[in-house]
Amino acid sequence: MTESTLRSPNEIYEAARKEMLNGRQVSTREDAWRVMNFFAYNVRHDIAEAGCQVLRILYPELEAHMTRDDVRDIVAYQLERKADA
Repeated sequence: MTESTLRSPNEIYEAARKEMLNGRQVSTREDAWRVMNFFAYNVRHDIAEAGCQVLRILYPELEAHMTRDDVRDIVAYQLERKADA
């Protein structure tokens, strides 16, 4: 079992943008989905949905491109991927 390192929402957001968007700002629905998938994959499973919902609300550029249901679907997909790994 590996130990998680706590990160601030800003650190996670910047890491997601760097990794998924080559540092660009979120400007499309696809960008928002890529960033949220990064969040969902890298957040502990027991707080994944709540954490991702909070992150969606914190960043208006994410909230503008996705709904709560979108986030729920992304988290479910990422948790399933982790279970299969």
